[in-house]
Amino acid sequence: QELVRQSWVEPPSEPPKPPRAERGAASRRKWLIEHGLMDPPDPAEEVEVEVAKVPTSAPKGKGAAAAPVEEPPEDPAAKAEREAEELKAALEREEQRIHANVRIAEFVHMHTKVPPVLDVEDPYVIVPDPPEHAHRGLAASQSEDDGPLDAEDAAEEAARRALGMLGLQELRKAELEESSARWESTFAEMEAAKERNKTLLEELNKWREENADMKMHFMEEREALSQSLLVRLNKQAVLKDRLELSSETAPLQQALQEAEESGVGTWDSDLMEKAGIKLNLLEAIASLKASTETPIEELFPDSAAREAFIKSIADMKDLCKQAYERKVPLPEGLGEEELLAQATALSQEPVPESAA
Repeated sequence: QELVRQSWVEPPSEPPKPPRAERGAASRRKWLIEHGLMDPPDPAEEVEVEVAKVPTSAPKGKGAAAAPVEEPPEDPAAKAEREAEELKAALEREEQRIHANVRIAEFVHMHTKVPPVLDVEDPYVIVPDPPEHAHRGLAASQSEDDGPLDAEDAAEEAARRALGMLGLQELRKAELEESSARWESTFAEMEAAKERNKTLLEELNKWREENADMKMHFMEEREALSQSLLVRLNKQAVLKDRLELSSETAPLQQALQEAEESGVGTWDSDLMEKAGIKLNLLEAIASLKASTETPIEELFPDSAAREAFIKSIADMKDLCKQAYERKVPLPEGLGEEELLAQATALSQEPVPESAA
């Protein structure tokens, strides 16, 4: 507050400004130098001018200003380039701070220099219609005028034909002729289409009369096909029931064979595959169970029999894996895991020496 109050009581004195005429002359000279219309002055002359402008004695007192410090002169081209860079940087900062849209910012700061151009066009002329002879009309008067025309008459004649009533009359006549020709072509096409439709209707009536008493010879084949499809549907239903409920191989094998003969595989191939997996698994379980109940000396008379037994175990494991993956319904208490464990242990037992 003390500093503000002191600045009010003792305002700082500013150096005197040059007259307005000198400032205007300096501004014009600077503009001419920047645009290349005037040679830049010698730096030595500028220093002499600046020294001459500095007052010899400054007023004494509290508000006396200090003598200005002499600065080295700056090249006008470098100064102009520096000012242009400063202006560009300031505009970029202002654009980033205010304008969010780049196109709007470019539009605000974009300037286009266009040289002055004078567009010269021919003035319009009111062209009067040619004199119309009595009892003959405008066209007759135009046809009689066969002599050469001067430039003005030729221009008027061209304008009269382009914009006058004569040109409009010719244009309307041409449009009317074109429209009449188009409609005549359309009516001719309509008449031709009517005749063509009439001929086709007559041919259709004739064909219907000729084929009115035609017998349908395909009824027997249709009935046979219907019966075969009905049989296939029944066999498919039977196979589904056997797949869900049967735990024996004979009924499932019979149902699978009948379904295959009736062509159920063309409708439901997944059902046929599941039924085949279950049938093979039941047969493998029955065969492996019978083998485990056979004495070992009869089961393995030689090494080939042991290898065949081991292969049957691997086949049964593969069938069990397929059944689990395809979610094939298996009867409860089948005991396939215990049977596989028993058969695996049996395949590793040696044959007694007495049997060998």
